[in-house]
Amino acid sequence: MSNDQLTKIDTVGGVAIYSVSGTPKAFVYKAGMEIDADGSPRAYGPNNSGIDHTANGGDPGPNPNPWWGGPTHPDGSAIVQSIIHPHPGMYVSAVSLQNPA
Repeated sequence: MSNDQLTKIDTVGGVAIYSVSGTPKAFVYKAGMEIDADGSPRAYGPNNSGIDHTANGGDPGPNPNPWWGGPTHPDGSAIVQSIIHPHPGMYVSAVSLQNPA
């Protein structure tokens, strides 16, 4: 898309909104996005081998540094998926979805 196809029509919250020439009518803007991999069997793994940085789930080793990315052993260390799980060797990750009801 070239700049001659865009016409700035407004700014909302500091973000420019453009109209795109042509049919059907379209609008574009640059937005941020947050991706949450929690709950995926590939979310976290040793040496950042998951689809998310391991540090985002805490420290997978034993306490005093807690692992909050999923279930833990009694010593606080992350549970590692075994051969019967979808991604052996990766840490078990809890989903971040919450239902307060």
